[in-house]
Amino acid sequence: DEAQLDAFNARIAAEHAALPWETVHALWRAGFARLLEQAAAAPEGLLLERGRLAWLEGHALGDVLAGSREHHREHREEIEA
Repeated sequence: DEAQLDAFNARIAAEHAALPWETVHALWRAGFARLLEQAAAAPEGLLLERGRLAWLEGHALGDVLAGSREHHREHREEIEA
């Protein structure tokens, strides 16, 4: 839900607050590249089957990845504005 996402974002921001922007951006790029690599290597069944991964609380991995893509797009637009 939105409150959980806001709390997660606040925690991440606090953890990186003392770092220079260049470092934060490099960490993000490396992490996002790993996410894309892992997603590309995932079998289709893992991406589409709801409830297969308990930690996703009934969501399909593909849905979570699509949400992550949209989340990153939102922040990209904010940063480039």
